[in-house]
Amino acid sequence: MGALTDTLALNKGLIQRMRDDYGYVDGLAPDMKWPKDTMAQETSSSWSSNDSNIFSDMFQWLGQVPSFVWYTLLVLVVAVMLIWILYNLRTGEKGKKVEETAEDDLPVDIYAVDQPQEELRRAVEAHDWDQAVRMTYILTLRYLHEAGRIQWLPSKTPMDYVLAVGMAPFLHLTNSFLRVRFGKYPATEEEWRKTEEWRKTTEKGGEG
Repeated sequence: MGALTDTLALNKGLIQRMRDDYGYVDGLAPDMKWPKDTMAQETSSSWSSNDSNIFSDMFQWLGQVPSFVWYTLLVLVVAVMLIWILYNLRTGEKGKKVEETAEDDLPVDIYAVDQPQEELRRAVEAHDWDQAVRMTYILTLRYLHEAGRIQWLPSKTPMDYVLAVGMAPFLHLTNSFLRVRFGKYPATEEEWRKTEEWRKTTEKGGEG
């Protein structure tokens, strides 16, 4: 019986040591982990380390760039912006000039009104100076055409007739008509009276 008791006591002591060594009381031993948990922690640690190294290298490289390089880039960006702004402004002005020139070069139909003299009279009575200026110009063109001093054609422009007539009064009359024609500069009675003087001088063939 004594031998049996010693054996049991020995076995109990051995079992207790095994439990203490492998942590059976609280669960698995600290160094006994699932392989997937170990791999996940190692992968996460590797990514964090790589990200940290990339950003660290980037900031370190940027810090090594000389300051004059940054100033040069800044000057280039400002220059490109100024060129773009100036180009757009010039393009807009050019387009506007082309549009205005196209309007000024539209042909004038001197026979669109059957009785321009009567239309002129009604416009003056109504104080419609825009229409009075238009009719004065139409009357002048009709007179010059019928007198053989110009050859009126639907395809010709007001500037074509200015070159054909070659007189300053007719040029002034044409400019006044063009300003009023598009409604940009409303005519006044004084301006219409000037066009009448220019018309009479042009018809006489003299300078005024």
